[in-house]
Amino acid sequence: MLHATICISSDAYDDSIYDVYIDFRLKKDLTLFVSSSENNQNFGETNTYLELCNVKTNKRLRSGCYYKLNLALINELQFIQNEESLFIGRTYNCETMKWPNIDQEELLQSHELLDPTELLRNNNPNELIIQDLSNKNLTLNVRDVNQANWNEVLEDGIIKLVYDLGAPLNASKYEVQTIFDTRRNTLERDKPILIISHWDMDHIHCLRYVNLQTIQDCFSKFVCVDAMKSLTSHNIYNNICNALGIGNVYCIQPTYRTNGISMHLWKRVGNISIYIGEKSTNINYCGLCMFVKGMQSSVNFTGDIRLIQAKNIYDQELQQNIVTDNHILIAPHHGGENTSKHRIYSIPTTEVIISVGANNNYGHPSKHMLSYLSMLCNNNIYRTDVDGDIIINI
Repeated sequence: MLHATICISSDAYDDSIYDVYIDFRLKKDLTLFVSSSENNQNFGETNTYLELCNVKTNKRLRSGCYYKLNLALINELQFIQNEESLFIGRTYNCETMKWPNIDQEELLQSHELLDPTELLRNNNPNELIIQDLSNKNLTLNVRDVNQANWNEVLEDGIIKLVYDLGAPLNASKYEVQTIFDTRRNTLERDKPILIISHWDMDHIHCLRYVNLQTIQDCFSKFVCVDAMKSLTSHNIYNNICNALGIGNVYCIQPTYRTNGISMHLWKRVGNISIYIGEKSTNINYCGLCMFVKGMQSSVNFTGDIRLIQAKNIYDQELQQNIVTDNHILIAPHHGGENTSKHRIYSIPTTEVIISVGANNNYGHPSKHMLSYLSMLCNNNIYRTDVDGDIIINI
């Protein structure tokens, strides 16, 4: 039985028609797909994502969840090879699909219980060594990478930490190359630690572009969450291990679930704290976050967690007296919507930064979240779609 995960799902046009991007769960799933049709024999050597356009369904498809791929149905559909993407291998036009009446007629079907241990890497080597940053002369750089995420912490102009290495989902090979190459020389000079919040493509896309030598030249250590739900993320992880050596790679398992809101401290080194979320079917909520205290401001790096989870981090840092009078929140999930009970953060928050692309398809930032964040920081909001790169001395 072949299993695939929806890694990105657009909003349904009318709650029943979707554009989705799926990847295979494991190599054995890809092998089954390739062997299922003569048309698939040359697929999957590099780009393993499938883009499915106009999928008719009676399900409410959820991003990050697994589905059984209906091989009989997909092998009847027309497709084109995608030559522009670094991770999408094919695009299928599903317009000719009939409306499904039962699960067996769905393109993405229900599946039996899966073994989660098949995905675990369990690599947490020796104590992570992070040079204790002086809290003097620190700079925050939130790069304008469109609908994606790439944040940096610099000390005296030297990049010490990179948090996410993203590019937009729909970026072409050339666009991803441009995003990375504008910082390549500086990364080679400084060799920072790379921390990935989670394995969504808009947070790791540039890692699909770089080769082993570039990884070795540009980064000293790699920290990630052990929640790789797709073949692409496993392949990227393997490349990083081969490039940096397993002793410089820290793959951290999410903690056991209590309430789904609590964030758990993994490491605190001086004025840097790294938190991890609890186990969840949604990889956004079990990601890695980072809190940095400077002389002037503290900064909460949040990835795609919910705002109330970011509040939990802030409150823990407050108990340790690590926050400052000035506080910068990098808004979770590009300012995406949270339910009202999760749309809550701590005060004082003097500035909010939103890493977001202009006129994106997701409606980010949502009007409700933007209204709340504006109230939270007295309208001191910076947006990469408006302001470009956002550089603040902290």
